[in-house]
Amino acid sequence: MDSLVASAMFGASGQVVGVDMTPAMLDKARRPVQEAAVDNVEFREGYLEDLPITDEWADVIISNGIFNLVPNKAGVLAGM
Repeated sequence: MDSLVASAMFGASGQVVGVDMTPAMLDKARRPVQEAAVDNVEFREGYLEDLPITDEWADVIISNGIFNLVPNKAGVLAGM
């Protein structure tokens, strides 16, 4: 749901990339985006500690709470 909100905020000129570490969670995240027929959202498999996104690509990064579960918070923040 966060990805749909971000998609609406950034509009057609923006791009939203969601990241999850399991195929099941990626499938779950993709369903509402496909149902909404939104074309500026994509999901990639990866870990918060090693995001599958090019350095300095994003203007904004949001987290839906998974940050609290990461042991190396300083490393994740440095990567962001």
